[in-house]
Amino acid sequence: MGDPAILVLGAAAGALVAWLTSVFALPTALHMFGPSKGLGLPVSVEEKQMREHLIRRLYLVVSPLACGVMGAAVALQMFGGAE
Repeated sequence: MGDPAILVLGAAAGALVAWLTSVFALPTALHMFGPSKGLGLPVSVEEKQMREHLIRRLYLVVSPLACGVMGAAVALQMFGGAE
Protein backbone atom coordinates (compact mmCIF):
# COMPACT_ATOMS: atom_id res chain seq x y z
CA MET A 1 0.00 0.00 0.00
CA GLY A 2 1.37 3.41 -0.89
CA ASP A 3 1.78 6.41 1.35
CA PRO A 4 -1.30 8.27 -0.01
CA ALA A 5 -3.54 5.28 0.73
CA ILE A 6 -2.12 5.04 4.25
CA LEU A 7 -2.75 8.74 4.78
CA VAL A 8 -6.34 8.46 3.56
CA LEU A 9 -7.07 5.43 5.74
CA GLY A 10 -5.53 7.09 8.78
CA ALA A 11 -7.47 10.29 8.18
CA ALA A 12 -10.69 8.29 7.76
CA ALA A 13 -10.03 6.43 11.01
CA GLY A 14 -9.37 9.72 12.83
CA ALA A 15 -12.52 11.28 11.39
CA LEU A 16 -14.52 8.21 12.45
CA VAL A 17 -13.23 8.54 16.00
CA ALA A 18 -14.15 12.23 16.01
CA TRP A 19 -17.62 11.47 14.66
CA LEU A 20 -18.23 8.84 17.33
CA THR A 21 -17.05 11.31 19.95
CA SER A 22 -19.46 13.94 18.66
CA VAL A 23 -22.35 11.46 18.70
CA PHE A 24 -21.75 10.31 22.26
CA ALA A 25 -20.04 13.27 23.96
CA LEU A 26 -21.74 16.28 22.35
CA PRO A 27 -25.05 15.89 24.23
CA THR A 28 -23.13 15.55 27.50
CA ALA A 29 -21.03 18.62 26.76
CA LEU A 30 -24.08 20.69 25.83
CA HIS A 31 -25.85 19.60 29.00
CA MET A 32 -22.79 20.26 31.14
CA PHE A 33 -22.28 23.83 29.87
CA GLY A 34 -25.97 24.65 29.49
CA PRO A 35 -27.57 25.80 32.71
CA SER A 36 -25.09 28.24 34.24
CA LYS A 37 -21.59 29.59 34.39
CA GLY A 38 -18.94 28.24 36.71
CA LEU A 39 -20.18 30.45 39.55
CA GLY A 40 -23.74 29.19 39.32
CA LEU A 41 -25.05 32.46 37.94
CA PRO A 42 -27.80 32.30 35.33
CA VAL A 43 -26.74 33.10 31.78
CA SER A 44 -28.61 35.13 29.23
CA VAL A 45 -30.30 33.48 26.27
CA GLU A 46 -27.84 34.99 23.80
CA GLU A 47 -24.84 33.81 25.80
CA LYS A 48 -26.26 30.30 26.07
CA GLN A 49 -26.92 30.20 22.32
CA MET A 50 -23.41 31.44 21.53
CA ARG A 51 -21.82 28.89 23.85
CA GLU A 52 -23.93 26.09 22.35
CA HIS A 53 -22.98 27.22 18.83
CA LEU A 54 -19.26 27.25 19.68
CA ILE A 55 -19.40 23.82 21.35
CA ARG A 56 -21.22 22.34 18.37
CA ARG A 57 -18.67 23.82 15.94
CA LEU A 58 -15.84 22.47 18.06
CA TYR A 59 -17.25 18.95 18.03
CA LEU A 60 -18.53 18.92 14.44
CA VAL A 61 -15.81 20.87 12.57
CA VAL A 62 -12.60 21.30 14.53
CA SER A 63 -12.50 17.85 16.14
CA PRO A 64 -12.84 15.84 12.87
CA LEU A 65 -10.18 17.99 11.21
CA ALA A 66 -7.75 17.61 14.09
CA CYS A 67 -8.42 13.89 14.53
CA GLY A 68 -8.13 13.32 10.78
CA VAL A 69 -4.73 14.98 10.61
CA MET A 70 -3.58 13.14 13.73
CA GLY A 71 -4.88 9.81 12.37
CA ALA A 72 -3.04 10.36 9.09
CA ALA A 73 0.19 11.21 10.90
CA VAL A 74 -0.06 8.18 13.19
CA ALA A 75 -0.89 5.84 10.30
CA LEU A 76 2.03 7.14 8.27
CA GLN A 77 4.34 6.76 11.25
CA MET A 78 3.17 3.21 11.98
CA PHE A 79 2.66 1.74 8.52
CA GLY A 80 4.37 3.98 6.01
CA GLY A 81 7.84 5.08 5.16
CA ALA A 82 9.51 1.70 5.75
CA GLU A 83 12.48 2.33 3.52
